[in-house]
Amino acid sequence: MKNYDWYLFDLDNTILDFSETARLAFIDMASFFNLEHIEDVYHIYNKINKKYWSEYERGFIDADMVKLGRFKEFSETINIPLEAEQMSEKYAEFVLKHSFIIQDTLDVIHYLKDKANLAIITNGLSKMQHSRIAKHQLKPFFKHVFISDEIGVSKPDARFFEIVHQKIGLPAKNKVLVCGDNPHSDIKGANSFGFRTLFYNYYQKSSKDVDAHYKLNNWKDFF
Repeated sequence: MKNYDWYLFDLDNTILDFSETARLAFIDMASFFNLEHIEDVYHIYNKINKKYWSEYERGFIDADMVKLGRFKEFSETINIPLEAEQMSEKYAEFVLKHSFIIQDTLDVIHYLKDKANLAIITNGLSKMQHSRIAKHQLKPFFKHVFISDEIGVSKPDARFFEIVHQKIGLPAKNKVLVCGDNPHSDIKGANSFGFRTLFYNYYQKSSKDVDAHYKLNNWKDFF
């Protein structure tokens, strides 16, 4: 792998494990509200949640709609009257509780921190992302943290990458490597903008259709 001036890391399922964290957080939230058949209702919520994030990434809805709308629709779908705002707050609390770093990620970050400039680029809710970054003491490693909720536009929109590019000083695009797990929002979005890309295969599925400059199944293979 060649050297880059900037490494832009996605956060969820790239640095921090989010899928498992989200599952555990939902289980705790469901238990808090005394919901039954938790695994079944989790699948219902997960389907709704993915729909909302997909619409957010396509620019159809804003972050507040993701934050509350998914829980409102979930409550209506299972026909149990629950307050969306209260569910959202408890869910965020349990996400922070269960948050953990993906194995070997810190080794890569430590290796790069004195060799290049690092930044986080993430689609997410501002408070939740900042609280998890703080919990794991990640901020000192990164010169910038870019969160879609704060920027007002999300990956893969070219405007997100344009804002990031300007904030990091307009380096040559071929000297910027975007590292992420999402073939669409991370890889396709960054490729379209002209950045180089590294696909982290979080789900360990076939990546033959992912058009990235580099592909990793494990962060230890970065070296």
